[in-house]
Amino acid sequence: MKKTYLALALIFVLAFAVNSFAIPSGFGSHFKTWQSSNGYGSAFPEGGFGGTSSAPAAVKQVVVFVHGNGALAQGNIGDPNGWIKTYDYLKTQGWKDGELYAINYAYNTPTMAIYNDHSSARVTKVQKFIQAVYAYTGKQVNVIAHSLGCTLTRKAMKNGNLYSKVRTFISISGGNHGLATCGYWYFGIYYCVANPTCGYSAGLCNYPYGSDSGVFIRALNSSTYGDNEMQGKTTRTYVIRSSVDEICLTLTTPALLGAYKTQTYYVAPYGHFGNKDWTADVQYKMIMWTF
Repeated sequence: MKKTYLALALIFVLAFAVNSFAIPSGFGSHFKTWQSSNGYGSAFPEGGFGGTSSAPAAVKQVVVFVHGNGALAQGNIGDPNGWIKTYDYLKTQGWKDGELYAINYAYNTPTMAIYNDHSSARVTKVQKFIQAVYAYTGKQVNVIAHSLGCTLTRKAMKNGNLYSKVRTFISISGGNHGLATCGYWYFGIYYCVANPTCGYSAGLCNYPYGSDSGVFIRALNSSTYGDNEMQGKTTRTYVIRSSVDEICLTLTTPALLGAYKTQTYYVAPYGHFGNKDWTADVQYKMIMWTF
């Protein structure tokens, strides 16, 4: 029994010691200069990472990371790992910093998370970043998004008709049909939780939950509004979801019609954040279209 505990402890320590690559703190100097020369100089005020001091020579698939609500690409108190786990894994598989990009797009502290929604300004940032990386590298991009980043990316792809530019879209723990926790019944009347994230017009409120009748969710998912989720798109879409998601709570939340394949987990540690942090190998296979 003692040996078993020691083995488990060793595995735990090793799991947190995998981060052998220093995730970039910002954009490479060449990418920043290119942004300024191509009209993106002030487009990404919260920063991100990607690129080096020289022009990109992308050999691997180009990856764009879009973080979740209250998070930061490089990791913060609300989401300590950020994209570190996937970044590290891809680096071990031969990816270079000229092939890995991320955007920070909103309030990135947990205390301010309720103020993040799908405002046109935030959607435009994600849209422009995908367009910028596509133009800068000269290659289709593979977007890996988490939580709020999933619905923001979907809206960005829709607004910019980016489906030919996005080769693969991976939705991890995304509230693709809103969040059950964003609304409640009171004396027979349904109310949206009073904060921007759960807002009816630009947030994840859905009345009643699962009906796709919230203004934003309806516009994102309904064929009447020209999308019908990801069905019929040239972008290959994958979904990673969990029945023990502590934020989304239900399996129906992260579901996405038109997904090429879906990976579902049923036990910890594959919750809302674990879906992102402990599936780097699965994400890799999805990028490579071998999943």
